[in-house]
This record gives sequence, structure tokens and C-alpha cells, in this order.
Amino acid sequence: MHINFSFFNKQNFPNFLYYHFLYSFIIILFAIILTYKTISPFYSIILILGLMYYSYFIHVLLHILPQNISPHLLFHHNPEQNSTKNGKIVSFIIEAFFVDIGIFYFLYIIQKIINYELFPVIFIVYYGLIYISIHNINYSICHAGNHPDHHLGDKGKISTNFGPDSIDHFLGTNQNSTFEHMYHFIPNIIFAFLTTAVIYHNNDLFS
Repeated sequence: MHINFSFFNKQNFPNFLYYHFLYSFIIILFAIILTYKTISPFYSIILILGLMYYSYFIHVLLHILPQNISPHLLFHHNPEQNSTKNGKIVSFIIEAFFVDIGIFYFLYIIQKIINYELFPVIFIVYYGLIYISIHNINYSICHAGNHPDHHLGDKGKISTNFGPDSIDHFLGTNQNSTFEHMYHFIPNIIFAFLTTAVIYHNNDLFS
């Protein structure tokens, strides 16, 4: 892992703008709409980017941990566990409802313990829904984008394509120079936005 300064060169940066910018823009725009009355747009941008990097580094950590204490490796990346249909179903349930939800619930609990809210709960819910739905529907069920390459290798030895793809390219953990076409994220973002708005009773968002 390293900062890939070639990310900004005339070959890669246009690829980022074409394949990733719209996804990033929509996520940030909806975050601003959700909280514009209480949080400045500039701070909202920082927070959403922070959550993107948080999910990336937690995913990396889950691969660094020994397999017997990392549920992500024990189920999601375990060939023996996923060798049968029932095993795949169990792995999917554990990954979706314990690992992925746990990633964001852990952040919420830590903020409660230290009594300091860096990330407002509304943003944790909003980005958590995006991450969880993409990881489990787009990637695990539909096998979209570059995610299948993340499963190449032996369990914890995997070191590429942790996602989001733009961060992989920026930090040098992309498997190759291919940029994932991230437009398939848009329905997930819309779903997360509308669900978060309903949860927080933001009925006057568009008034």
C-alpha cells in the first residue's frame, strides 16, 4: 500500500473522472441534501470521504487479522465454507448481517464510548447502507465490477481491490490498471438516500 502519485497523471485522472466521478458526486450531493440544515457542505464532503476511507482500511484490517479471529476471512473468503450451497448461504448471512453491519455499528459504539461524535449517525446510516448493499448485492450476488479479482489468492493473502476502486487506485492496491465502471452503484446510493431520509423523517427535504 502506497500513495500512487500517477493517479493524477493525464492517463489515469481522466479515467477517474469518467468511471468514478459521477458516483462520488452523487454520494456527496445526497449527503449534503440530508444534512444541509445542520452541517456545512464542506464538512459533509470531508465526512463522506472519511467514511469511504474508513470502510477501506477496516476491510484491509480484516485481511491482516489471523483467519481464526477474522469473520470476514473465516466465512466470506473460506473456500471450504463456500464449497456447498448451504455454506454459501450461511457465509452470505454472516457477512451481510454481522460483518458489514458490524463495521459501521462498531464505529457508532466507539463514538459512544469516547463520547465524541466525529461522524454523525445519519452519515453512518447513509454510507453504511451504500456499502452493505453494494458489497452484498452488486458484488457478492451479481459479481459486478472488479470485486471478483479481490477473491483471487489464498484467504488472508489477498492484497488487492478492497474497494472503493478509486481508493484502490490512489493507494496502489488495485490489481491492474482497469478502472471499475461504478455507475452500477447509483441505484444503491438512491436507495440509501431515500431510506435514510425516511428513517430521519426528512419529509421537508424537497420543500
